[in-house]
Amino acid sequence: MKWFSQLNKKIDIATWAAIIFFLCLFVLGFMICSDYGMSWDEPEQVYIGQLNAKYAVRGNPELLEIRNRWYGPSFEIFLYAVRDRSNTQQMYLSRHLWTFIAFFVCCIFFYLLARRITKHNVLALIGTVFLVISPRIFANSFYNSKDIPFLVLYCMSILSMVWFLDKQTIWRGLFHALITAAAITIRLPAIIIPAFTLLGLGIEMVNQRINWKAVIISSMLYLIVTTGFVILFWPALWTEPWQGFLSAFELMSKHPNGINMLFMGNIISSFNMPWFYIPVWIAISTPLLYLIAFIPGLFNIIYNQKNWIKKEISLERRDEVLILLAFFMPLLTVILLHSYLYDAWRQMFFVYPAFLLISIKGLQWAWQQLNNRLTKTMSLGLASIILLIGMLPVCLWMVKNHPYQNIHFNQFAGKDMQTIQQHYMLDFWGLAYREGIEAILNMDDSAHIQILVETPPGQFALKILAQEEANHIQAIAPEDNTDYFIGNYYMIAEPYPYKNEVYTVKVDHAKILSVYRLSEEEKSIYFNPIENRRELETP
Repeated sequence: MKWFSQLNKKIDIATWAAIIFFLCLFVLGFMICSDYGMSWDEPEQVYIGQLNAKYAVRGNPELLEIRNRWYGPSFEIFLYAVRDRSNTQQMYLSRHLWTFIAFFVCCIFFYLLARRITKHNVLALIGTVFLVISPRIFANSFYNSKDIPFLVLYCMSILSMVWFLDKQTIWRGLFHALITAAAITIRLPAIIIPAFTLLGLGIEMVNQRINWKAVIISSMLYLIVTTGFVILFWPALWTEPWQGFLSAFELMSKHPNGINMLFMGNIISSFNMPWFYIPVWIAISTPLLYLIAFIPGLFNIIYNQKNWIKKEISLERRDEVLILLAFFMPLLTVILLHSYLYDAWRQMFFVYPAFLLISIKGLQWAWQQLNNRLTKTMSLGLASIILLIGMLPVCLWMVKNHPYQNIHFNQFAGKDMQTIQQHYMLDFWGLAYREGIEAILNMDDSAHIQILVETPPGQFALKILAQEEANHIQAIAPEDNTDYFIGNYYMIAEPYPYKNEVYTVKVDHAKILSVYRLSEEEKSIYFNPIENRRELETP
């Protein structure tokens, strides 16, 4: 054990705490990954991965015949390749595990990035805990194979970028190009990463840390290799790279299919969203401590840039500017281009690590102010109390409402969840259907059970059940004869027009799913809540 003793001397307590934290996080994710239900998009994502993989391996032309060939496929191809092939249920559960593993890797990269930005191991670990104790992000990290992998690679690309800017070696350039291309082939907004990289190289040139020839060579090689990786990871681009990329960009910026969403008490269309849609969602669903810390962090970073014109831009100032751009530029782009967005702010999750980095800088500033005014013991005690008050209630809420952390709101959204339900969508992914169907199976041992589901995820949920359980259930269309109705209050909070409610799923006393056993008279009733209860309007 001599080697362990020597290693222990080289690693401080904060680093050991980080190692233990990551081990616990991995074990926790492995233990609970099978608890989550089936989200609305998962069957389609599996299909996209399957067609891309078959086209890449066998040249199956079916991929080129569907519009969704322009959806970023790289992570879906990976999930299809590593899927559990034993049965449908295990296949989806393995997807949940691998999606979480991707998030776990992101947490490690975020820790390294936060440690670089703050130059403080404890603050870096606190920031990483912030990332994990972010209820919506944590829940999505199991079943959202689009937005979470993009968050992962966007975060990784920031760190690989600053490594590359520090020293333009071939290996660093290849790694950054690989990460950039992987991000682009999940979601196209990642094309902003090369712009940040070129800006960073420009800053290095202005500060004479590298010469203009090195900038040109590094930029060209990075862009060429990135382009090559993008084409390699995106099978639909193999036959028409340039035109295909333009088609993918057009589909991303103005998706032809619009949906209605409940926002601030009104039904709005994704085709006509208010400019403040994303800022409001960030403000009402992020833990309050992180929001509060963001304000001094933002002003502190801006204040640090005051000497840009007068003196050399340090590496620290350069990195801070890139973090600011990584957060604000995507938001401004979405607002200015009037991009179509769906389902809360999940498509903008990728800016969240940059948001937290700014918040950590705010904590660092606050810590410095405390140290200047109080003794070290008093400032440490006060800081610990503030962190505990800010984080512990959120953590306990996540445990209490597992596995529905995706329905988290802070106090800005409303005084209680029943009030919030009148203004914002709760279980829009339809994750609670799994629990509702399992409840029916526990109370009804009939050989064949027919259920009417309000939204498609109720049908998809059958795929994540054990085969012997799924064989007892048939999810049917409204006009057919049914035994049960399951509704997930999609954009509504009022009761359904049925009487015998036999099971409910609640989050903070607000119903997110109800199961009704239907009488003979009720079997002919189908009430469309979206069409009958609200008018389409823009706030």
